[in-house]
This record gives sequence, C-alpha cells and structure tokens, in this order.
Amino acid sequence: MKNKYINFATILMVFILLSNMFGNQNELNETKISLDSLSLRKVGGLCFRYDDNAKISEYMKLAEIFKKYDANFCISLNLNDFKYPEYKDSIRVLQEMGHEIMDHTPNHRTNYFTTIFPIADYYSDSENKLINGLDHISGNKICLEFQDVDTNLAINKGTCFISQNIIYSDFVKITANDQYFYFPAINKLVFAKEFNQNSVKFVDVWEDPISLGTIDQTKYYTFSKSDVHITNDAVKVLTNESLKLANEFGLERPKSWIQPGGIYPELTKIQLKEAIGDELGFIAGTGSKKGRQVYNEIDEFGFERFEMQWGDFFDDTWTLEKCKNVLADRTAKHYMQISHAHFYDIDSLDQYFAKLDSLLAWANDNNIPIKTYSEWAEILYDNETDPYFNVIPPLEIDKDKNVSELDLLGVPDGYMNRFWAGQGFLEIDTTINGEEQYCYTVKTDARILRIENLAGIEKGKNDFKIKTKGEVGDSIEVRISFGEYNYNVDKIYKFPANTESWAEYSLEQSTNGNTELTIPDSVTFISIDIFCTDYVSGSVKVKDLYLAKSKITDIEEDISQIANQIELQQNYPNPFNPETKIAYVIPKSSNVTLKVYDILGREVVTLVNEIQKVGKYEINFNASNLSSGIYFYALKAGSYYQTKKMMLIK
Repeated sequence: MKNKYINFATILMVFILLSNMFGNQNELNETKISLDSLSLRKVGGLCFRYDDNAKISEYMKLAEIFKKYDANFCISLNLNDFKYPEYKDSIRVLQEMGHEIMDHTPNHRTNYFTTIFPIADYYSDSENKLINGLDHISGNKICLEFQDVDTNLAINKGTCFISQNIIYSDFVKITANDQYFYFPAINKLVFAKEFNQNSVKFVDVWEDPISLGTIDQTKYYTFSKSDVHITNDAVKVLTNESLKLANEFGLERPKSWIQPGGIYPELTKIQLKEAIGDELGFIAGTGSKKGRQVYNEIDEFGFERFEMQWGDFFDDTWTLEKCKNVLADRTAKHYMQISHAHFYDIDSLDQYFAKLDSLLAWANDNNIPIKTYSEWAEILYDNETDPYFNVIPPLEIDKDKNVSELDLLGVPDGYMNRFWAGQGFLEIDTTINGEEQYCYTVKTDARILRIENLAGIEKGKNDFKIKTKGEVGDSIEVRISFGEYNYNVDKIYKFPANTESWAEYSLEQSTNGNTELTIPDSVTFISIDIFCTDYVSGSVKVKDLYLAKSKITDIEEDISQIANQIELQQNYPNPFNPETKIAYVIPKSSNVTLKVYDILGREVVTLVNEIQKVGKYEINFNASNLSSGIYFYALKAGSYYQTKKMMLIK
C-alpha cells in the first residue's frame, strides 16, 4: 500500500496538472465538430435501416444514393428467406461496399424457425434425443423450448371452460395484450389467435393447431409477449442458425441481430447476455422498451448496449420537412436516430428515392453524421466522450429553418416551439457582435425557454452557468426535471437578471439556497425550463447556457484519492446469484459503514457498522431473500463516501 500521507506541495502539483488538462480541454471544445473526432463529441447522428428482404434493385438504388454522401445503410434480412441463389451474391456485394446486414432471428420469429440444413444437425448423439433448447421438430420446422411461466407476472386471471381449441369465459378485462394463456391444471401455454366477446380461439405457441379436449371450470392466467420467454438454450440454437446461414451463403456474419416485433416472445437483454454473450454484436430493440440511443448511458441491467428500435423517424412515410424537424431537434440533444423504411409501404419509389437524396444532402450540409448500426455502437460505447462538453444546444443553430408567426427567427434546434405570445422568444441583441448575439427574451412573468428530454448528460455533480440581462428587480428561475417528459420540477435555482450589460452566474451564486446540481445515475434525460418569475420592467434576457460535468469535483476526487487511498472495489461476481463478495481498502482507522440499497434508495441491509483498522476487507453478501434487480452498495469511512452498482439475477 502507498504512503497514506501527502504534503501540500503534492496537492498543489495535482491542481496545476489538472488545470493544464482543463485548459487544453477548453481549446478542444472550441474546435469545430468533425466526423473524425466523434469519440470526443456528444453529437447526434443518423442510422438508416431498410427492412424485410426487399428487391436487390431497390438496395442497389440506395447504394447509389448513399455513395454520393460517403455513407452506408443497414439491411434487416430474414436470412433463411432468400428467394433465389443470386440474392445472396448481391447481398455479398453490398457488404463489400460497406453496407451492413442484420438478421431477423433468422426468419422473423422467436418461437420457431424453418431450416435449410439437415434435420440430423438438431439431434445430439442419437436421433432420438434433440439438442438442448428444442421442444420438437415438425418437418423442417424447428420448434424452440419455452421457459416455465411466472404466474406473478400475469396480466389477468380467472376461470374458463375449454372446448377443443376455444376458451369460453366472461372476458371483461381481456385486451389485445393478453396474447398468451396458461392453464396450471394441465401445465399448458397457448397463444390467443382470435378474440370474440366471450371466447378466445387458440393455437399452440408454435402457431400450429391444437386441441385440449373438454375441460370445465379451470383456472387460467394471461401474459403479454414481454413476459413469455424461450429458454437460454433455445436462444443459443436460434442465434447459431444465423451464423450457420451466413457461413452457408458466404456472407460476412451479421454484426447485429434484430428481434422481430409482433406477437413473438421477447428476448430480454440479460437473457441474451447469458446465452450468447457478444457473439452477434447484439442488441436490437424490442416492441415494449425504448432502445438506448443516447450518450453516457447503460441499460437497466447495467450493460452498455446500443439498441435498434422500430424507428425514431419514418423516412418512408413522413414528409421531408417532418424528418428534418425531428432530426434537427433530437440530434441537437445528442440522440442517435434510426430511420425505418418498408418498401412495400411506399407508393412511388422514385419519389421516395428523391426525398431520401434530399434528406442525405441536408444531413451532409449540416454536418450530421450518418453511420451504420455497428459503427454507432462503437462510437457510443467503445470510445470515451468529452465529459466537459457543453450539452446545452446553442441558440444560433436552426438546421431545419423552423420559422413560425410566433418565432420569426426560427426555433433553435433542441428547444421547444413557442406556443403563445407571452412566452419568451429568440432575439438578436444588437449591442453585441458575432454568434453570441442570439438570446431568449421576455417582457412579463412567463416561461422564457424550455429544453425537453436533453440527453448526453453526465451523471453526478454538474456545473451550470447562464448569462442574464435586465433591469433592477428582475430575476429568473432555472427549473430542472429528471426523467423523460417530466414536468415535475426536481431542482430550482434563482438568479438575478438586473444588469444593463450581460452578467454570468454559476450554481454557487443561486439566491434561493440551491447551489449544487447532482444528476442521479438512474436519470437518462433531463428537461430545463427557464422562467422570468420576478418581472419589474424592460426586457429580461438569457443566453450562453452551460451544463457539463463539474471540474472542481474531479479535482477534489483526485486529491482525496491521493490523500486517502480509500478504495471500494466492484463486487465479484457481478451479476450474481445469490452470493457476491464486496472488497474495500481502509488506509487509516475510522468508523466504517457498508450498506446495501435497492433501486429506489431504500436501505436493504447494513453489512458493516464498526470502527475498523487499516487494511483490506472482504465482505460476503447473501441476497437469497431478495428479488432480482439492481442494487447499490455504499461505503462510508470518515468523510469518504462512495457507491457502486450490482445486479442480482435469479
């Protein structure tokens, strides 16, 4: 262990080194964003995805258009649904051009697939025993094994009368989400095929006809597709089929794997991680949960995973202007946006291709990056971003030229539209020159501006700055809300707006006692509202908003680490079931507490609460009485406090 004492000269040296680092960083922040420095930037961007084995001529036309802008696109395929031999040769050419294929699991289902390979491949040592993960085989239809259902997850329950393939009951609460029915008396799971007022016709979970005979007054449970799953072994069989098909066709293996929507059982990210690891470069989005498409995020299971959702903008059905409006707004707030196009939904391909060409030209002219799915995944999670990059959208940028009667200068990208005359509006301050002349202003008690669902934020302690201008007695409030589409205010800061010339304020100058901003790890988005709350006269103006990781916190943490050498280590194993070990180092005798909290911040258990001497400690934590989920463990030793995340999987 290193010496636990440190002198003032060492601390001063740390300050100097960190100050130099921050000075260089400020120079970097002033550099124009380039496509070669994406790993240093929280810029937003685009990904284009085309679905379902379209004609090769359509893909080739896309390739011709994208080539003009040095960009590539993604093709979502059903790999075992190639119609003719030449198809795979053309797909191979597209891959060689840099375009990316994705497989639809591999024929758009997660309950079964049809195979082109010998049936003997799906038996183990003898033809009488199926490989793990299969329920049965019917012809060339490989029917995957389902997990036992958890009745605690049921949407509805009741009693019914079963006759052959129809369920009869008073289905008052049944909706389209009740897709799967489970009968515990016979341990049978079926799929609801057709709903009527008092009856449901069903098939088996592999979509084949089934008859259960006659059963009177039996209990049933209903589930949505998100709560019915195939086994991990079945996932391995399913994903292995994708790799086998790619090899059979001489294609570069899919870099990602698209889970289909519709009625099919959803595959959880934790299950895919356990079953296949990173073998297919997964993740693809599901129908029930939004994919992570913003910077500095991990999913709810603690995995850094980028997801492809159904679509963030629909380039095949939206107008060109609507595409621009959505993309300009969201990329300004650091989103990665995925398009979605089905060629069978397009009335005129020529018109569509012309619109796409215009959209790509607009993105290219406005320096909006266009990358494939795997390229974005690498940028989002395999590279470090600049924690001191100001995530507030600049006022002078309006890429979509969104001008209205209430916003004659246009709405800056990332900001909410102005809805009524009393609300703040964009203005040019003629007393200053250059880009900083843009500001928001208001002449009454009203909202000045709103940024909704800002992404790319840094967790933990943040710095915030703003410049104001007004007359004596004027002031503003900055209201910050944690979470997506949240209008409940979590933090309020108040600043003067009472000077004739521009004055800059930071959090520690807030006049209402709130002088710090700490963004929780669980928060993906924040919204920022600025109100004029104390209006006296003149024009109240704001500009130059700044939000980024706190630099002072970094200095304090580095000095604390050098001075104390306290270390809380990540638990091992993680994820765990049901036991894990937590290790930490104490450099000097102090009162130590180690506590575990659930995701809502409620204390679960105290593992340590005593005075401990210098040394390394390892604590065993048994969570057999807890349910699966994310937990936090917190170490407090003297003035030192640190938390880490862990995951329990049962």
